[in-house]
Amino acid sequence: MKVKFYDHTMEAAVRKEINKPHGDITITELESVKELYVAHFSDQGSLSSIDLLQYCTNLKKLSLLETGIRDISILSKLKKLEYLDLQDNSIEDLEPLNCLNNLVYLDLSYNPVTDMNPIGNLNKVKYLNLYETKVVEIKLDGFLELEFFGISL
Repeated sequence: MKVKFYDHTMEAAVRKEINKPHGDITITELESVKELYVAHFSDQGSLSSIDLLQYCTNLKKLSLLETGIRDISILSKLKKLEYLDLQDNSIEDLEPLNCLNNLVYLDLSYNPVTDMNPIGNLNKVKYLNLYETKVVEIKLDGFLELEFFGISL
């Protein structure tokens, strides 16, 4: 079954990753994606949707930089994620990330996050960056393997 892209930047990133510059893209091809880098800088406006990521079920590494996203609920379906970089977006709610138990790298810098409790159970995380967020209460007890923690107070 072919998929329809609602955002040129997301489509370009997927096409680059699967090495398919033209033609229809199928759900099977999205399922094969293991890494995806999407940078959508503020002067271009926000991504219109990241919903197609739900089909990237084998994704291990995802970077969504300056995409303007707020709702990351679709990311809860990406159980194989190990690396997640969400720098410089508009994310406030981290609840969708609490089930991503394979995460080792998590960068949430430059987001208006205030509460890190929803991610407090991600005990495999080694790198956690909350620089320039609005987090004031810091609890690191659940991060059993943490090697790097970045925050600005």
